[in-house]
Amino acid sequence: KTPKSTILCTSCHEDKKAAAGDKRVHAPVRKDCLQCHEPHTSANKYLLKKAESGDKEHNLCLQCHTKGLNVPEKGSRHAALDMGCDACHVTHKTGSGKDEFKFHLTKQAPGLCMDCHDVKDKALIEAHKGQPFATADCTTCHDPHQSKSPKLMQAYLHPPFADKTCEVCHDPAVNGKVKLNQPQVAAVCSTCHDDVVKKIATAKVPHPGAQGDCTDCHNPHGGRFPRFLTPNPVAVCENCHTEQAGLLSTKSVTHGPAAVRCSICHEPHGGDRP
Repeated sequence: KTPKSTILCTSCHEDKKAAAGDKRVHAPVRKDCLQCHEPHTSANKYLLKKAESGDKEHNLCLQCHTKGLNVPEKGSRHAALDMGCDACHVTHKTGSGKDEFKFHLTKQAPGLCMDCHDVKDKALIEAHKGQPFATADCTTCHDPHQSKSPKLMQAYLHPPFADKTCEVCHDPAVNGKVKLNQPQVAAVCSTCHDDVVKKIATAKVPHPGAQGDCTDCHNPHGGRFPRFLTPNPVAVCENCHTEQAGLLSTKSVTHGPAAVRCSICHEPHGGDRP
């Protein structure tokens, strides 16, 4: 039920009212405006109860989020956190289809990252083994907040990438473009994953979504989830299954596994049953 305070606030702030019932909206926005805002006066912009920067005691966002806190001893922390959460995020922003909206970003990566990181920096170019990275989504390989590993590396990394053996899959870049060492993506993947490539080709009930490039579903370098599914183990399927995507984003009650990983119930590479 919408609190009376939020009903009152949205009588003027109609742009927030339109988003209040959307499950993709930042959770506090759906609950009560007064969780974050003072109704009369404040020392902070937007009448916030606390600023969006500083340590846990002073940062409003860190009342709920723990990003950047308790970084493992051998891990890494993104220095951008010290600029304040609002350097990258917009609290009320919402939409569909892109991480820009899912994570309420000021803009989509890599544009957001390039505001601070110069793609022409020699150290960056060397770190990426001379492979093009200016148009890549940096967050597929790097966690934007903190990591248990150096260089903000994601939780799950594809072994050739983690071992810096780029030559397993790549030839040197040509004219600033990525070049694989095989003519087809599936041929590159079958070097290590021949069993999966054969399953896709011979399944009694094939999955049409698996007939394309492996990189349609898997990031070849790393990600936030096992098997490097991108953007996550549910949304990767929603790219094609738009009807289910609509249900998951609008219905108030969702079957638990359906919100976690589609492959709990379905064979993503094809199987013996419809």
